[in-house]
Amino acid sequence: MQVFKVFFKILSKRIGAPIIYIGVFLVISIIMATQNTDTAQFIDKKLDLSVIDMDNSNASRSFIEFLSENHNVKETEQDHDKMLDDIYYMNTNYVLTINKDFEKNLEQGKTDNLLSNYQVPGSYASSLVETQIDRYILSVKSYVVGGFSLEEAMSKTHDIMQDKTKVVLESFSEEAEGSDLNSYYRYFFQYLAYIFMAILISSLVPILTTLNKKELKARINASSLSTSKQTLQTGLASVIYALVIWLIFIIAIALSSTEFFSKMGMYAALNSFIFMVVSLSVALFISALSPSPKATDMIANTVSLAMSFLCGVFVPMEFLSDSILNAAHFLPAYWYVRANNMIAGVAGEIFETSQFFTCIGIEALFAAALFSLAILIANIKRKSSSV
Repeated sequence: MQVFKVFFKILSKRIGAPIIYIGVFLVISIIMATQNTDTAQFIDKKLDLSVIDMDNSNASRSFIEFLSENHNVKETEQDHDKMLDDIYYMNTNYVLTINKDFEKNLEQGKTDNLLSNYQVPGSYASSLVETQIDRYILSVKSYVVGGFSLEEAMSKTHDIMQDKTKVVLESFSEEAEGSDLNSYYRYFFQYLAYIFMAILISSLVPILTTLNKKELKARINASSLSTSKQTLQTGLASVIYALVIWLIFIIAIALSSTEFFSKMGMYAALNSFIFMVVSLSVALFISALSPSPKATDMIANTVSLAMSFLCGVFVPMEFLSDSILNAAHFLPAYWYVRANNMIAGVAGEIFETSQFFTCIGIEALFAAALFSLAILIANIKRKSSSV
């Protein structure tokens, strides 16, 4: 096992790059996990409102009561400079003034000049509050026009506005509801396409090119070790190294939550394993071309980044143009991301077992083709050197 030992001896001197990749990615993943929320829930947000009641009537107080049930309301005095300062320094999200004769005008079905406000134009807070206020005022007006008293109209409107819409995020996979992975797992596995490609090319290619150096190759050939055994030991060491990289990430995600052990979690792990094999085949193919050490890092960044941007790793597929996606069909990362999208039920993908394994099969074909090319190039070089 001389070549096997030499492989890991060289690896020990070049272990810095993979450690950096692994460390940075896992730290980012932990941060994502701690900030992750359940995507199957919808939570209505309460905002900070400042209200100035210039009417001080039963209608205005009822209106303020409605606002208080939906937001954090603070009644304040009219002070133009203070209101602007509160908005500017974000002490409040919205300043609402209930104008004088609010009750009188509303009772007559008039909705003009009932309210005035100070806000940040186009902000989420402004849109949310104004939508709720408009619904309330229009509902009260409808009841008043329909013959109800103002008190009855505001009471019925209050009851209607208390009804909350139940929001359910549908899963479009063929599995039972809740079987698809949440966004944290989806992005974790999706970014593995970049990580695997970058790590294996940047760390594995220099080792293989070193083993193929003329001087070292001559020393190995001078021993009793046959060429087939040399190739076998090099291949075994490469596979073990790639497998260790894959296991590190799989163990990390498995320890973060038991959700990983669901059926969809196992599918995601299988998909990542196949793409790890693809990344290994890409590294072997590049090493067969014997690039210089300086060129290796450039190749690693170019291949991993270009494939990630074109195939939907960094930019979701739904935002990519049809021409880019058509070109991406010829890259293995496209099929990896598509299978990952099926598992997560996003980007318009519906999980179907046959479609999922079709993507897996295409990834495996890419790996087999690249392995074959790497062996072919190595044999051609071997024959040319022996002539």
